[in-house]
Amino acid sequence: MPAFKVVVRPYSDPRRPHLKFYCGWRNNTGKRCRSFFEKRQDADTFKASKEIEVRNFGIRVLDMPESLRIEAMACHEELHKHGKTLTDATRFMLANLRAANQTLTVKALYEEFVQFKESRRRRPRYIKTLKSALDRFCRPFGKQNISFVKADQVENWIDDQRVGDRTWNHLRTMVHTLFGYAKKRHYLLVNPISEIEPKAVADGRVGILTPEQLLALLTVAQGDLRAIIAIGAFAGLRPEREAGDLTWEAIDLEEGLIDVGQESAKTAEYRYVKVEPVLKTWIEPLKKEGRIRQKNFWPRFKQARRDAGFRCQGRNPLGPDGRPVERELIPWPHDALRHSYASYHLAMWEDAPRISAQMGHTTTKSVFKSYRHRVKKAVAEKWWSLFPNGYVSEQMREAA
Repeated sequence: MPAFKVVVRPYSDPRRPHLKFYCGWRNNTGKRCRSFFEKRQDADTFKASKEIEVRNFGIRVLDMPESLRIEAMACHEELHKHGKTLTDATRFMLANLRAANQTLTVKALYEEFVQFKESRRRRPRYIKTLKSALDRFCRPFGKQNISFVKADQVENWIDDQRVGDRTWNHLRTMVHTLFGYAKKRHYLLVNPISEIEPKAVADGRVGILTPEQLLALLTVAQGDLRAIIAIGAFAGLRPEREAGDLTWEAIDLEEGLIDVGQESAKTAEYRYVKVEPVLKTWIEPLKKEGRIRQKNFWPRFKQARRDAGFRCQGRNPLGPDGRPVERELIPWPHDALRHSYASYHLAMWEDAPRISAQMGHTTTKSVFKSYRHRVKKAVAEKWWSLFPNGYVSEQMREAA
């Protein structure tokens, strides 16, 4: 059979003078192939082994059933339209079969994923956030095979959580990250969560507190709760992250600086935040040692917000008769203290680079996009004059 003929011929190339012979043949697709040798004996040996190889291949082709040859040609023609071969199709199919036979459960994948993130020394705050979302996801899906998790199931689960659009997207992102890890480890061919479209979240104008609302909140708060609220309102530190991990030793009232360490900052970058005169007057009487935020902070924070007139989960404040006070409560704006700080700081001093540095941003873009709320200069002056004694001395006004 000519298609399987293997020949040895002399070879001459000035660029490779040491090669004297080549062995030539055509493979099963008709492509010309050659191997080069210095000695005729080596070329003949290779020729003999190649003849056995192509002869066996030819025998297999001749023994192929007619139906299989017709099927192979039909598949080849369809794949050729897309620039693919039968070999490509076979590899893809085998990979799918291996993925379908994957016995890994969602719970086992989650545990491996968290262990991997911890081994890469991801920040404890990120690990905690990851666990919070994925623990929730593992309750209904933990025992399920990862190969059988479908996008519509996950989307329905997120809808059932009855959360806002931002939290909805957050849950989707966490689950998407989990299955993205499975794809990188070749446990899955595709990430099913990629089929779930994130919700569009309107940028809108951020919500902030009025000076009167902040004063009411600081008045009902006591101890560490008052300190955290004041630090959030007048220094922009997040109660759940930066202020929550802060110690009194990190606040230097003499220098007027707060040291936000790497373990506390969201962006994992060190920075100093200025202690404005109004903040100093609120926290100086409260200064102790050790961590500022104490136990049961969040229940006490929610109760303080309710007492100050904000809508929050739980009961309304009680009146003198011991019964809940019936009154109209207003929503608590998202990230209210930090948004208020940025908006009033920008309105007061009109210094975007300064506020960006204070908040830990590398550019001013985030300040204008995410935090700025249009306020008048007169209202900003009132915000930065909310001293506990109710008035502003001339010395304090000049310092501000």
